[in-house]
Amino acid sequence: MPDNSLTVLTNEKYISLTTFRRDGTAVSTPVWFALDGTRILVWTSPTAGKAKRIRKNPQVMVAPCTARGKVTGAAFPATAAFLPDSEAARANGLMSAHYGFQKRLLDGVKWLIRTARRTRNTGNGFIAITPA
Repeated sequence: MPDNSLTVLTNEKYISLTTFRRDGTAVSTPVWFALDGTRILVWTSPTAGKAKRIRKNPQVMVAPCTARGKVTGAAFPATAAFLPDSEAARANGLMSAHYGFQKRLLDGVKWLIRTARRTRNTGNGFIAITPA
């Protein structure tokens, strides 16, 4: 991986996170992210398909992309792992700093949906992605 892979993502709003099914089929998803030193932090529902695939195979590919998932730069290999609950607050703060009003709005919508459905918070779904 070139040393500037993470600096290339500094001004990006989305990355294409490619995970792999059991049979090796690649599945790409555009996601919000925040940079934390040498890691990329991504939030996802712990029950989402990409989370399940990462539990089976932590090897992923990352590339800058548009909101619709059109890749706009070079992809690089990385390894993904779920963050411990003790790091979730920091990760959430970094995401809020990167997305500002949009993140606060999304958090409010998620809260309203959980309240209307009377469901509980599914917990920490932050993933730390470390370039290979």
